Amino acid sequence: MSSPTILIAEDDAAARSGLAQLIANAGYTVTTAADGREALEQVERTQPGVVLLDIWMPHLNGLQVLSELKARPSRPRVIVMTADDTPETVLLSLRQDAYQFISKPIELQPLLNLLGGVKEAPAVEPAPSIVVLSARAGWVELLLPCTQEVADRIEGYVASLETDLPDDIRASVGMVFKELLLDAMGGEGHFDQQHRVRIACLRAKRMLMFRIADAGYGFRASDIGGSNDTAGPGQRQDQPAADTAAAPTLRPGLLLARELADELLINERRDEVVFVKYLD
Repeated sequence: MSSPTILIAEDDAAARSGLAQLIANAGYTVTTAADGREALEQVERTQPGVVLLDIWMPHLNGLQVLSELKARPSRPRVIVMTADDTPETVLLSLRQDAYQFISKPIELQPLLNLLGGVKEAPAVEPAPSIVVLSARAGWVELLLPCTQEVADRIEGYVASLETDLPDDIRASVGMVFKELLLDAMGGEGHFDQQHRVRIACLRAKRMLMFRIADAGYGFRASDIGGSNDTAGPGQRQDQPAADTAAAPTLRPGLLLARELADELLINERRDEVVFVKYLD
């Protein structure tokens, strides 16, 4: 598969030129734009596969460019790059269907890894959009189409929202979140982009909580341990555990969550799970 053309939209001339040279050296065809208006003109002219888009630019800012591109039936994948990695900016870019978010100063290898993923992705019709239900910094809630690509994208966004956490906690919590999300999207490894999962990421001063409702496959109480201590809300303490003899292989998300959560809850229907990590 041939490499996509990369459009770099960046108002800082030195940063734009340097990044263009590095990406060209990696084997990509590169075009550039100095502001949002020129970026849209270049999209029309060169049909890039990927746009590296700065947020704060003259004439049209990056969010306005994203809004213009979102309205088009065919559009490139957009990787937002900015030093403004506040939750509000991250979520606004997600709401406008940005493909991924990368913070400045740009580290070349993670960027090339992102571009490599775009190069290897099959040419398919765009999946249904991610729906942002809440974009408050302490309460992020999304409806996600069930695809592997969306799971990868959301992992990156969630990581960018938790940059103040210690590295070890961020890594472990991020791993649990990704595996729980994959469990919810495709219970037996089958993804259907017409189905959606609902996730909420809640952050308080002393607590981080993920709430994930699956796409209809069901989390099993036996995955969490099958003991009375782990009965979900509304489930009687004397209610029999799921039939573990007939259960398939345990899913990795709930196994990891059982080991790393401070609190782990599952509802009576076994289609929603809550992961809680205390931060002090």
